[in-house]
Amino acid sequence: MKSFRLNVILLISIMASVFLFFDSTAASQGGQLVVDSAPAGARVLINGEFYGHTPMRVRLYPEEYRLRLEKEGYNPYRTRIRIPKRKRVKIFATLEHRNLFGMLMVRSYPPKAKIYVDDQYYGETPERIKLKQGRHIIRLEKDRYKPYYESINIRSSQKTNIIADLKPFQQFGTLDITSHPGGARVMINDEYYKRTPMKTKLRPGVYTVKLNKRGYKSLTREVRVRRGKVTSRNFELEKIRPRPRRGKLKIYSYPENAKVVIQDREYGRTPVEVQLPEGNYFVEIKKKGYLPYEREVYVEHREVIYINADLEKKHARRKFGEIHFSANLRGAKVSIDGDYRGEIPLSVRVPAGMHQVKIRMRGYEPFHQSVHVKPWGDHYVEAYLVAVAPPMALTGTLKIVSKPLRSKVFINKIYKGKTPLEITLNPNIYVLEVRHKSHLTYRQPVHIKPGQVVNIRARLIWAGHIPPPPHEVIEELTRKLFK
Repeated sequence: MKSFRLNVILLISIMASVFLFFDSTAASQGGQLVVDSAPAGARVLINGEFYGHTPMRVRLYPEEYRLRLEKEGYNPYRTRIRIPKRKRVKIFATLEHRNLFGMLMVRSYPPKAKIYVDDQYYGETPERIKLKQGRHIIRLEKDRYKPYYESINIRSSQKTNIIADLKPFQQFGTLDITSHPGGARVMINDEYYKRTPMKTKLRPGVYTVKLNKRGYKSLTREVRVRRGKVTSRNFELEKIRPRPRRGKLKIYSYPENAKVVIQDREYGRTPVEVQLPEGNYFVEIKKKGYLPYEREVYVEHREVIYINADLEKKHARRKFGEIHFSANLRGAKVSIDGDYRGEIPLSVRVPAGMHQVKIRMRGYEPFHQSVHVKPWGDHYVEAYLVAVAPPMALTGTLKIVSKPLRSKVFINKIYKGKTPLEITLNPNIYVLEVRHKSHLTYRQPVHIKPGQVVNIRARLIWAGHIPPPPHEVIEELTRKLFK
């Protein structure tokens, strides 16, 4: 028994020396592993065996190992490492918290916008996205809308909402129109807008712009409007030269067919009407076998000047005088010895002797006067025309009412209006017709007398219940039968 115990002790000592030998060999041939983590205090497992907590150092045989770090509340860290001979391997692990993610809900108006998170595509709105906690850049894109950008901070285990109101690209351009001078009416594509200076928004395209201003020539230009840009145009308007102030000169002669020369320029033969700018003129009237007639006249704007020339034969020695006419009304007509000579104001050269003068105007009593013309003398006739008393009423009145109202009225088949209606007519006998849809026509002769009022009450009969005439029924049946 004693010898057996000695043998066991000897065996144990031999095995211990063997283990010490191998440990010394590992210490001399193995490598060193240095493990640290953030946060510290993580459990270190190598090939599934616990070796301690970070930070720590351990010597290992030169081979490949499975390393695992664990800490409560964090995701485990796993890796494989190879330990070389007589070298140090350092491992630093950043542990991720188990709740490092949050939810992001993205909506947009309008929807179907593309979502990019940190330049990575995540689908179209509306969309729910799981993201790591921290700051992210969100970008939304949609055709014909401006890109939407937003920076958000995702918190762990929390929900974040984004509601984006997308703004469309500008669909209009601005047209800025000025003119010199200002205040010109602006027509764009034949539609009036405002007066210059003006600004307006228009859709992109080419427009016809027309500017009008009184006293200036109208100007038309084509202008292109671009989207989102301001198109400025300044137009210089050209002034219209004012028309010369003109008057009329009517020239008559006795005998007629005399040549008319005004300021050394021939204007034809009498009777003649000439339009001339306002001013003084020297008029000559010439005819073969007659002495020339000369006179200076002043032509006024929008006025009519009459010249009546009685030409004197060269061999005759007749003496002439001149009659000057005036009246309380301009435009009165003057006749001398039954011959029309012109309108007041008027000056006429006539042979010496007795002449009968008549001045008349519509609505006024005629003026008569005898004038004795002395040779080479001037004679003045001033007429005061008196208005004629208004005549008796020469017309009558027709008043028409009907049932139904708004019926059409025809006088001698000429449309006059709709009832109720009042018409003024000359005395006569007329055929009155009153018509209305779905009613029989009302006809009646009407005698209009001067100064009288005729009242007509037309009651039209509804024609909806009256059947069509037999010949129309036969024609309709024949048409359907042979069709």
